Amino acid sequence: MNKKILSLFAFIGLLFFCGSFLNAESNITFIKSYSTEYKKTLPITEYNWQNVNGTISYEEFIEELEEFKYLLTTSYIGYEKMLMQGFDINVFENNVKAEFEKSVSVDSKKLQSSLYENIKKFVQDAHFFINFFMTEKVACNFENVYYSDLYVKKVGDKYFYIKDNKIKEEYKESEDNLFCYPSKGSDVYRIGIFSNEQPKFDGYKLDTAIAPATSLRFNSKQTSKTVYYSLSSFMLPAEGDGKRKASEIMLERLKKSVQNNYDKENIIVDLRGNLGGIQGISMDLVNLLLGIDYSNKENNVEKDIYYMNYLISPSIALATYNWDKSLGNFSKKYVKGDKKNLDDFTKNPRCELYKNYFFSKNYNEGFPIKNKYQNKIYVIFDRNTSSAAELFYGYLVSVIDEPSRVKLVGENSAGRIENGSVWSYLLPYSHICVVLPSRSFSPTLDRISSWHGEGKGFFPDYWCTGEDLLETLIAVTHDEELRTVLSNIYYGLQ
Repeated sequence: MNKKILSLFAFIGLLFFCGSFLNAESNITFIKSYSTEYKKTLPITEYNWQNVNGTISYEEFIEELEEFKYLLTTSYIGYEKMLMQGFDINVFENNVKAEFEKSVSVDSKKLQSSLYENIKKFVQDAHFFINFFMTEKVACNFENVYYSDLYVKKVGDKYFYIKDNKIKEEYKESEDNLFCYPSKGSDVYRIGIFSNEQPKFDGYKLDTAIAPATSLRFNSKQTSKTVYYSLSSFMLPAEGDGKRKASEIMLERLKKSVQNNYDKENIIVDLRGNLGGIQGISMDLVNLLLGIDYSNKENNVEKDIYYMNYLISPSIALATYNWDKSLGNFSKKYVKGDKKNLDDFTKNPRCELYKNYFFSKNYNEGFPIKNKYQNKIYVIFDRNTSSAAELFYGYLVSVIDEPSRVKLVGENSAGRIENGSVWSYLLPYSHICVVLPSRSFSPTLDRISSWHGEGKGFFPDYWCTGEDLLETLIAVTHDEELRTVLSNIYYGLQ
């Protein structure tokens, strides 16, 4: 993966929960604090990213190893989870040192590999990167379904192979290998295997996903019963970028279209290839689709509180301050609080863990507030759908008055959402880049049954490959007009 794509993924993860720690408009619960030392860690810039050092001295290697340990233990929200998986920082240090103990100099690329190899079995985190120049290493295994061309039909509590629409012998293997596949008929399942690599035996294949898009594009199409929306990204270009105005116009068009289509029987939201972006855009779209207005909470009782955990430390405080300064007017209101926070953590270096009230389903007189839109919503995912695009679905099923009205179609998503608000740090001599999340969305994800973890993502209610997507949508919406309106959906967003 090239440098631009790497930077994009880090940017997406950061934007998932960007903003000042001190200015959050939500209830924050302090969990614990422990002291640490203060180190002025290096933020990544275009200059020092390019200023790579292929070889460092052994003495510099020792300092870099100490720096990596410091970042891991003070700036990574998942460190305690690593300890629960059996990680030992002293064993880690000894193992890395042993690889280079008789060296006069250390190759930076080999050091990158050593750091990665000695932590990878303790981490499953799609926003944890160890990168050197043009090479990235992600501390996560991604799994997808490799399908066979075999199908079974459920009859009663048993499954039977089918061929040419005829029932054959009984299927007696694991139900874990059966994936609901409505394009082939009612109660039909396709046989497949979940794996992070091509199965070593014949007959199983992985569908081709559409290419991810890095810019925000929106389109809509409709039939008499259904309105279809596609969004390529939730990324909003920075102020001053030539594409910013076009993106704002697209979002305004989307808003008007949604407001004119609350009477449709079905809403389809196509997020294939959507890598994510700004969490506020995805959550605002959910509120818009449902017709939720959270500005008026009079007589409403907040229940079903959803949380995330976040970490703050000297290096995170410094990264937050530098980032908000770089955004100009977009984050101007946060910079003063960031500076005060940084000064505090510099004078009294410590790590603090908090629980943050992220959002809440709202109730009135003990019942969920009825949404303006009351019909079916179908969300289309593929394995490139990630981060804030996954948040769109997670937030939707959490706040909708009746979750059964939402159905997920397609593939399992990337599973790049459990941890967010990533910050990039540089090791001082090799300029290896360490990208670490500082917030965890797990307290909310754990409440969503379709979530299956980092690298696996959300599982759809209706599985299908791209070539079967149109037939699947027709089968579940009972809208034959889609055959004409979305005739080219296999090839990409419409």
